[in-house]
Amino acid sequence: MAEAPSLTVQQVMRVHVPTLHPDCTLRDALDKIYLYQVTALPVVDDDRVVVGIVSRSDVLLHALEGGPASLAEGAAAHSEDRIGDWMSPVSMCAEPEDLASDVGLRMLAAAAETVPVISEGRLVGTLCLLDILQAMLTEPSLRP
Repeated sequence: MAEAPSLTVQQVMRVHVPTLHPDCTLRDALDKIYLYQVTALPVVDDDRVVVGIVSRSDVLLHALEGGPASLAEGAAAHSEDRIGDWMSPVSMCAEPEDLASDVGLRMLAAAAETVPVISEGRLVGTLCLLDILQAMLTEPSLRP
């Protein structure tokens, strides 16, 4: 039986990804998450080094911090809060030459929907579980 081909992260990842800077605000994060329909945004410095990540859950939790009477009030109260003050640390990354299946399993174990892809210390893309699923659907040799 022939061995199934192994797709690398580079073959599956998104290369044109929106990012945030630590000086961006909660409003900036909310706008980009909604506009680009992503689950998380890498936070990068001026050299594209990943310094954190902001997920949809992070934005919602931060907006509700302090128990506001409504989500709208919370979002308004925290809209100018700097991302760098409350972003999450990056718990895992991938490299372009990693196997997408291996990274996918690590993502499932860590309950991470999106991870930054790093090469030579800098962001080169992101990998989402949805990207891996899409690759499974479009690559005939990967179908069950």
